[in-house]
Amino acid sequence: MFYKNKKVTSYIQIFLILFLVNFQLFSLDNQQELSKNDINILQENNSANLKKHVKYKNIIFDMGNVLVSWEPTKIAADICAKNKDLKFDINGLLELVSSNNWKKWDRGLITRKDIESSIPTSLDLNAVKLFLDVMPLQVTIEENINILKTVKALGYKVYILSNVSKENLEIMKQVYDFFKLFDGAVFSNEVQEAKPDIAVYQIFLKKYNLNPSECLFIDDVQKNIDVANLVGIDGIVCTDSNFLKAELKRLQIID
Repeated sequence: MFYKNKKVTSYIQIFLILFLVNFQLFSLDNQQELSKNDINILQENNSANLKKHVKYKNIIFDMGNVLVSWEPTKIAADICAKNKDLKFDINGLLELVSSNNWKKWDRGLITRKDIESSIPTSLDLNAVKLFLDVMPLQVTIEENINILKTVKALGYKVYILSNVSKENLEIMKQVYDFFKLFDGAVFSNEVQEAKPDIAVYQIFLKKYNLNPSECLFIDDVQKNIDVANLVGIDGIVCTDSNFLKAELKRLQIID
């Protein structure tokens, strides 16, 4: 009798052990399944965060006065402060940087030497050469660089659309590391078209096969934004970093 009870007890113990093993395996499977579900939920939430905006998918940046400083009069003042024997005629300088030749230079149609040979008579050639030397070496606007990094991290595609000469662009690419953040770029000297001509916007959209309604352009010149609007691209005139950040928040692109 004792033997039989002992045998029954052994069977019960084996049954309990098997039951516990199966229960643990079942629990582990459920935990793994829950983990998979949790991961899927996190991925979906992450995806929602990355594509939080139902309209915009592409953020386009100008460079001058958006990513790097571009103040001709300040550049001239800094040069004069370091070179007491040089003087700038500010009106002549502003005439130069807004001239047709300067626009041709941006388009890659003429060279820096052509610019030097076409300066207004009121400007000193040595002063202009110094100006052209330091022009592509301006300080970055760090607040806007941080905004660029933020929208990039949120999953938006980021692009550059900028007027810049071949010579200046070559120097800038060696100096600034923000270029590596971008998914693409169109520079005026490479396509022989420049803002605010509508052709450069069309070239940009075609190059990257973008829907203009999904693009937002950040530039410091109202005219450039106005022409972007004509091809269906919305825009922000970047007057300063605080305004840019406020506009991006208003549009629900950043928090």
